[in-house]
Amino acid sequence: VLFRSGLNQIIDKSATATCSENQRQWGFAINDGHVHVTIFYDRYASNYDIVNTNSTISNYQWHHIVFTYNGNATGSITNRINIYVDGQLQSIFVKKHAGTMSQMPDVTAHLGIGNNLTSNGYNCSPYNFSGKIDEIYFFNRVLAQSEVTYLYQSNEPPKITLQPSSQTACKADDVTLEVKAGGDSLKYQWYFDNNIISGATQS
Repeated sequence: VLFRSGLNQIIDKSATATCSENQRQWGFAINDGHVHVTIFYDRYASNYDIVNTNSTISNYQWHHIVFTYNGNATGSITNRINIYVDGQLQSIFVKKHAGTMSQMPDVTAHLGIGNNLTSNGYNCSPYNFSGKIDEIYFFNRVLAQSEVTYLYQSNEPPKITLQPSSQTACKADDVTLEVKAGGDSLKYQWYFDNNIISGATQS
């Protein structure tokens, strides 16, 4: 990570008044060395929360940074957000709160990596990230801490190199399936009709 003082956007889904738009949803950044997450509850920035890590990250080094958001959690915004740095859960605090906490709005702004983009895809950010960003992942669920640690420890993301072949068999016949994958610290689990097959944890 190479970041300057002030705000450095990592990933952002908002187009602000600077972009001549009001399309705010969320932002993920580094601010003076703190990991910095902004969650908007309306497009116009009347209702929002900003959460920072208590600790700072070191400059001029690569870091694995993750934030998770659970919109169903109640109470403070700190119950909805977890931030991890290099596989470790971080202590966080509410840097700023405005209005009422609710759900994030739907917006037309594009997802910006290292900047924020308008609904037309135009880069209008005054806070572009000044370092390097690599291996971005998005998940449609909240990751557990063990999963974040696993991702941090895995230098190579998993990749299936050989898919199982389709087979035709009679009822009660044994069937052998094989899959091959590349990556670090791989684990396997076979499923049938979205249900776990007990003990089927080999390739």
